[in-house]
Amino acid sequence: MRVTPVSSPLPASSTGPTHSGVARWAVRIASGCGIAFVVSVAAVILAYASEHESAVEDNWVGALLVIVPAVAIAGSLAALVLAILALARHERWAWLWLPLGAFPGMIAFVAFAEAFLME
Repeated sequence: MRVTPVSSPLPASSTGPTHSGVARWAVRIASGCGIAFVVSVAAVILAYASEHESAVEDNWVGALLVIVPAVAIAGSLAALVLAILALARHERWAWLWLPLGAFPGMIAFVAFAEAFLME
């Protein structure tokens, strides 16, 4: 009896990474920036909710709570560019919605907060 190998259109090893490095970096950067943005916004909300505005106005904590969201917005812009590059390469990955939505979401939140909450 003779056994012949069966050819398959699938690769023999499918355990390797299936997404490009650009897509993975876009998701990682957007995740980190989103977490930093949410934490800093929560800290500002807690400071103002406890009616201790002076705790964050004229010291390093206040500076940090301004710098961190600004860096998070800049990082989410970089993640948006990387995600657009990944989509231009026809990368199809469900997690690419995160970097595509992080930058517009942060900008919309800041615009809403500036227009209605921080008058």
